Amino acid sequence: MKTQEQVFDYIVRECLSGKPEGLTTDTSLFDLGILNSMEMVRLVRFLESTFSIKVEDHEYVPDYFLSIERIVMFVEGKCKKS
Repeated sequence: MKTQEQVFDYIVRECLSGKPEGLTTDTSLFDLGILNSMEMVRLVRFLESTFSIKVEDHEYVPDYFLSIERIVMFVEGKCKKS
């Protein structure tokens, strides 16, 4: 499964109770209240365990998690550095 599909599925399952209506890869996750600080911590744990990456303290910033598209770019960038 591709990174984008895994992240999309996680967001739908864990943050939207399985109802993806209107969610796209460029949907603003914070502006629509899909992600908040607690959900972001859970998302980071998912990303770390699923993609074998380490999110550093200084990377816990909303810019990396604004949308599924941004999350995928962040994860793929981390994977390339590993």
